[in-house]
Amino acid sequence: MPIEIPHDLERANPDGRTALGEALVAALGAERSEPEGWRRLKAGVYRLATRGGGSVVVKRLAPARALRTRLVAGRWLPAAGLEAHGPALLGEAAERHSPHVWQVYADLGDGDLRAPSAIRRAVDLAVAAIARLHRSFRQHALLAEVRLHGGELGGGFLRASCVGALRALKAAGPPRLSLTTEQFDLRDRLISRLERLQFEVDRRSLALDRDGGDETLLHGDLWPANILVTPGTNGSTGVRFIDWDHAAVGPPAYDLSTLLLRFPPAERGRILDRYRECCPDDAWLRADRSALNQLFESAEVARCANRLIWPALAAVHDHYGEAFTELAEIERWFLALEPVLPADPVRTRASLDGSRA
Repeated sequence: MPIEIPHDLERANPDGRTALGEALVAALGAERSEPEGWRRLKAGVYRLATRGGGSVVVKRLAPARALRTRLVAGRWLPAAGLEAHGPALLGEAAERHSPHVWQVYADLGDGDLRAPSAIRRAVDLAVAAIARLHRSFRQHALLAEVRLHGGELGGGFLRASCVGALRALKAAGPPRLSLTTEQFDLRDRLISRLERLQFEVDRRSLALDRDGGDETLLHGDLWPANILVTPGTNGSTGVRFIDWDHAAVGPPAYDLSTLLLRFPPAERGRILDRYRECCPDDAWLRADRSALNQLFESAEVARCANRLIWPALAAVHDHYGEAFTELAEIERWFLALEPVLPADPVRTRASLDGSRA
């Protein structure tokens, strides 16, 4: 009998709830599938604990992103022998009358790199796994398929994001929208910023593609929350990357900029050195600090510019009331941009055992 799905799951329709219930029974097994409680982890992501001792994570995705994650788990990572580093996808359920897909994952716990237990050894293991991913997919034949279903996050992404954001922001105003003085000023500041970026975008895009490392499979959203370091059998430790919604083709500099910026400045040089140790033949990593900072900044600028597009379009076409709140937040991201690698790196001498990243 299908598991009953709570009615408060975001915009879930009856058909979707039924399909998800059947997928959960298939993933957990009928004898272990009686629900004990649902907990919302974040928008569209839930944990289900069952009385039989099982636990799964349920995620609601647009079909294109669901397909991308399915390919990561079932085709791309296995092709390089890296399935143990991928999402533990157990099942899937499509909704008949809604453009969404439910995916069911094994619950890997909360041991991500934000946790207090994320000591340097865990960070080093994660960095080694990231390097293994990037090395394994250099020149890989499946990169064409990754590009088809995931796009790219290199120079073309930077260029397209700046152009798309500028067009969307210019549309998000008179005569389509009536703006307050604050909204108009915010929009004008963002447009001015993007117009200045147009003078740099060709140089930055070329540098990302030429100097950011050989094209590879990127996770695309490599925050510490998406990296789980968990104990295995016989004292071993495993690294899993979750939330592959943004997987794409691109230079490793894109993934590294995301990761490094989420750690204190004093730790970033050491983390990059660990990645270098795992990729000793990568010439791009031998560039000076200034050149690396330019690459990392370009990756962050591309991410920020791309993020501007969607609230601006939502304001114009969907009358999204929070659009300008989101645009103001993204402006703060631009203002907070800093060199990823400090000019005078601080090499901490704390012991590797017990020091937190």
